[in-house]
Amino acid sequence: MFFCPESVRTRNDVFYLQPERSCVPDSPVWYSTQPLSRAALAKMLHRVKMVKEINIALLTS
Repeated sequence: MFFCPESVRTRNDVFYLQPERSCVPDSPVWYSTQPLSRAALAKMLHRVKMVKEINIALLTS
């Protein structure tokens, strides 16, 4: 099952999409047609990196 709008499924220039703010778990569409901005993607990746670093610190101490 796809959770993005039909109009973006065949596009090759968009990979990460903005989540729909009004999404509910039963909704067939979870993402908008808008791509994530570079800043939002960088912020998300930074958070993932920080969680990994914290987990490594906890496991090695």
